Amino acid sequence: TWMINSTTLNTFTFSWTDVSREQISIVPGNKTWVTFGAGVVRSIGDQFPAAMDSTVDSYFNAFSRHPLNQYRNTFQFTEGLSMNRGAHYIRFGGDYRRNIIDRLENYRNDPYLRWRATYTGDSAADFLLGRPTQLQQASVSDSQGRMHEFDLYVQDDWKVNRRLTFNLGLRWDP
Repeated sequence: TWMINSTTLNTFTFSWTDVSREQISIVPGNKTWVTFGAGVVRSIGDQFPAAMDSTVDSYFNAFSRHPLNQYRNTFQFTEGLSMNRGAHYIRFGGDYRRNIIDRLENYRNDPYLRWRATYTGDSAADFLLGRPTQLQQASVSDSQGRMHEFDLYVQDDWKVNRRLTFNLGLRWDP
């Protein structure tokens, strides 16, 4: 904060955020549906830990987290100038943010299987027969997002008289 003179004030702010998220899957024995001979294939091979996401309707849901690595850094610069000029209190400034995101997500690379009582009338019986109703699977999602974000604003609090003040402003935030 810099007080330029008795009617003008400048403020500058810098901030940095570092968020690291490393989520591992915990499946006993690192077993997958492939290990149990279910006839499905992992979309990621054996280089990542096993994940489990299966439902037998009305009986149980077996779920573990899926492996995920996400690293996010944000740098933010904010500049603002405030001026008191008679009946006008004018503010203008802007903001610049640099986002760096590195993400590797293995969501449903081990298939999601659901049994819904489709074949025998009982979902547990369908499970024991190895007849799932639904199978969903995805491939590795990998991204390195880089973004520049910025905005500008101007605002005037104009005191027309002691009972009436107009708050006028414009913001550009693409």
